[in-house]
Amino acid sequence: MKKLPLIFQIVILTIVYLISSKIGQMLAIPPGLVTALWPPSGIALASLLLLGDRVWPAIWLGSFIGNFMILFPSANFSPTFEAGFVIACGSTLEGLVGAYGFNRIIGGNNPIQNTYSVFIFIFFSALLASLISSTIGSTSLLVSGFVLPNDYWTTWLTWWLGDSVGIITVTPTIVAMALCSQEDLAPKKILEFVILMIPLSLISFWLIANYNQLAFMLIPFVLWAIFRLGSLWSPLISLFISSVAISYIFKGIYLFGGTSVNQSTLLLQSFIAVVFVIDMFLSSLLNERKRAHDALQKSKTELEMKVDERTKALSHTLRDLKNKEAQLLQTEKMSSLKILTAGIAHQINNPLNFVLTSIYPLVRNYHDVLSVLKKYLEINPDNKTIKKDLEEINSLKVKLQLDTAIKEIPQLLLVIKNGAERTAEIVKDFRMFSRLDESEKKQANVEEGLDATLALLTCHYETKAAIKKEYGKIRLIDCFPGELNQVFLIILSNAFDAVKDCAHAEITITTWEPNEKQVGISIQDNGQGMTSEIKKQVFDPFFTTKDIGKGVGLGLTIADRIIKEHGGIIDIESEVGKGSKFTIMLPIG
Repeated sequence: MKKLPLIFQIVILTIVYLISSKIGQMLAIPPGLVTALWPPSGIALASLLLLGDRVWPAIWLGSFIGNFMILFPSANFSPTFEAGFVIACGSTLEGLVGAYGFNRIIGGNNPIQNTYSVFIFIFFSALLASLISSTIGSTSLLVSGFVLPNDYWTTWLTWWLGDSVGIITVTPTIVAMALCSQEDLAPKKILEFVILMIPLSLISFWLIANYNQLAFMLIPFVLWAIFRLGSLWSPLISLFISSVAISYIFKGIYLFGGTSVNQSTLLLQSFIAVVFVIDMFLSSLLNERKRAHDALQKSKTELEMKVDERTKALSHTLRDLKNKEAQLLQTEKMSSLKILTAGIAHQINNPLNFVLTSIYPLVRNYHDVLSVLKKYLEINPDNKTIKKDLEEINSLKVKLQLDTAIKEIPQLLLVIKNGAERTAEIVKDFRMFSRLDESEKKQANVEEGLDATLALLTCHYETKAAIKKEYGKIRLIDCFPGELNQVFLIILSNAFDAVKDCAHAEITITTWEPNEKQVGISIQDNGQGMTSEIKKQVFDPFFTTKDIGKGVGLGLTIADRIIKEHGGIIDIESEVGKGSKFTIMLPIG
């Protein structure tokens, strides 16, 4: 209706107002003047709430025409016109004040949006604003002679209650219908409403006709509609129950135990008001709960979206950190590889030099011997120049120093053999250290791993540290040998660095079995030692006391992780100026 031009809105509202005023006249006390329930007051307030103040002329016109039609048959034109004019002004002012106050205080047009809006609607828009129309209208009827002075307060009270009940019953119903959602009009709800109306119709007519004092027993139907159908259908249920009760007024039946029309009307108004107040407050509570639930769901959805976004961001960050960690671990491995490469190069260099320096004279001697042998092969027994050939061969022997060459050949072969064996030992030590072909746990000799690591390190470090081995001939343990050897390399490298400035550098390696289930390995140096502050941080990632470029601070972090993965522990004892001792305890099985 908002989309219609204003003039059409005013015409339609005027017609609706007149029709509703005709219905309200049926319960007039005295006949034709004021009623127990005045629907036009509810229609007026609903139209002002939904369409705005600009439709006030429709309220004025409808009220004026309706009241003029009621009063004119019993009076002259002049007093009828004056009374109708004043009553129309009072009705219009009532609606404008009620709508303005509600909008100003609540800031909306829905009386049941929350419990506070229900309270303001009932107290201000219904009870207080109705005082304007009832006071102006009753006074106008008194002045115009339509109401006797003795009936003034009865008329005023009935008018006030009629307008208040009309607002409380009709306005929320119209607003609920205007603001209904697609969910309210779902076929399932419409079907349930129709099914509910069948027993409600039968029970309400029978109960009010026979036991109208027990009409409150119809309230459970209202509650069912509130909780099951929502704020659109529950006012219709309440309005239906009220209409059934009002219909018995037409039959002259005194409802709720009333002894007169006035008393019965007052009781009826109270019943209708109570039903709708219960309806409005419970509906508002459900609306608040629904909004809270929707807000919670929205917050949950937004939170889940933020969690997803944060999770994705954290996943990216974690992936970047893993990449950085892999790079740093690779740097640490390259540092260890540098030590290994230098050690292997130094170790292989000497035996390789022996082999290389022995091969040339061996080849030379081989050719000399071969030359002499060829001369012998060229001798022909039938040739008469045998003597001459032998003399040439002897001269060649002297020239080539054949006796010396023959003596050198075994020596050169022995040097080559020793060099080859030494090279094989170095390769064996390297293979023992790396264990690159082993990806599963296996039983290994920890002491052999220590020896292989030392063999690769002693040639790398210029420090001539005395190495003391105090092996306890411990049993084989289940482990990843290559990873344990990396631990030994890290700790021994730190030990060599720690004793580089010592006059009598010494590194002691001890192995023992403290019990049936463990083996112990300790690596102790007499170097510079550590303070308690440094000792607390040595296993922290990126912590290092070395110069920039000589380490990334991950060596002992990796060592600690490997030992823990083996189910063992690593402990440090250190004192400044007295060296450090790393103790490793590992399970045997």
